[in-house]
Amino acid sequence: MQKQFISDAGHELKTPLTVMKASIDMLEAEYGENKYVSYIKDENSRMTELVHELLSLSRMEKEEKNRILSKVDLSRLTEENCLRFECLAFEHGIRLEYSVKEGVVVNGDEKQLGQVIEVLVDNAVKHTKPGGMIEISLVENRGKTVLLVKNQGDPIPEEDQANIFERFYRADKARNHGEGRYGLGLAIAGAIMTAHKGKIIVECRDGWTTFSVRFH
Repeated sequence: MQKQFISDAGHELKTPLTVMKASIDMLEAEYGENKYVSYIKDENSRMTELVHELLSLSRMEKEEKNRILSKVDLSRLTEENCLRFECLAFEHGIRLEYSVKEGVVVNGDEKQLGQVIEVLVDNAVKHTKPGGMIEISLVENRGKTVLLVKNQGDPIPEEDQANIFERFYRADKARNHGEGRYGLGLAIAGAIMTAHKGKIIVECRDGWTTFSVRFH
């Protein structure tokens, strides 16, 4: 019942949020820049992103039984996502480096696995301070495929590390709310890997936070 409610509520919220955005755009066009309109616009964007994530999680759960797996070129998928975030990292004064082993193929859902990579790289960019660095690597070790997303930044407290894949969990609630981070991205990534019989492990050491995506 809870899952059905989330799905229904998400769909019902899409239309009013779209109407609100159109109205905000019209107000901006008619009256020019206004800090109050800007506040409303920012909150509308955050709500829209939240609804998108809710629907994504709901859709993934509904499709789990009917999921069709295929051979996915994980090397290409990783490189594409790294290239997408290079400009964003540069704009924030962050160095993004990546090393991807060629020809790594896994069995899975390409769209969902791409979403896992996107969530982790986006998360790394948002939690790396200007002047910091992000390292992404895709390797095969003893027949196991592992994707590593590392970033320099404040460590995740040890007591929070076990909870960051739970829905709506925010280790730094004040900061994350200000950034519009509702704690669903990592929950979605974790759920996708669980459905793919894999897992994501987080580790903080020596100023680096590392998310390890392990495929079985």
